[in-house]
Amino acid sequence: MNISSSVILMLIAGAAFAGYELRDKYVQKEPVYFDGSKAPLLRMPPLKLDVVIAEPLKQFVDAEALRNRFELTLRKYGVVVDQEAGPILTLTLSGIDDGDGSIQYSNTVELTEKVAAKRIDKISDGKLFLKRVLMNADTWRQSATATVEKAELNERLLESVQKKAEAFANEYLKQNEG
Repeated sequence: MNISSSVILMLIAGAAFAGYELRDKYVQKEPVYFDGSKAPLLRMPPLKLDVVIAEPLKQFVDAEALRNRFELTLRKYGVVVDQEAGPILTLTLSGIDDGDGSIQYSNTVELTEKVAAKRIDKISDGKLFLKRVLMNADTWRQSATATVEKAELNERLLESVQKKAEAFANEYLKQNEG
């Protein structure tokens, strides 16, 4: 290897190493929320609830019981629910019938709120003009998947829905203590 080859190799290795250091240094280890607080549920207004159940599951589950378990668990822990509210807490249940007597399902709880973002509207005479844009964004989300026998699906979903509601309520309470 001649000198110029080794210098080029050192430069490439150094650039790769420097790139790694920069990437490692600036990778976001924790979520950062719009206001920088790391607390997306802090001072959360009342929530509207929505329950979405996919077609393959509807024939095997009691939709009203699932919705009631979700809402009552949230209320039990102090989460304020109001169907006229702005932020929407959605429970989504979806699944696939394996055709062998079992169903693969997933459940997701996500909080969707209106958020404001600044976008560049125009640049004129060296000045930057921003506009505020309102959009919906998921600010909290948790999901799980499982496979169960069809006969056990309703009971397992009730348990899973309660656990998801408790997880949300725990995070809510942690951020709104006192």
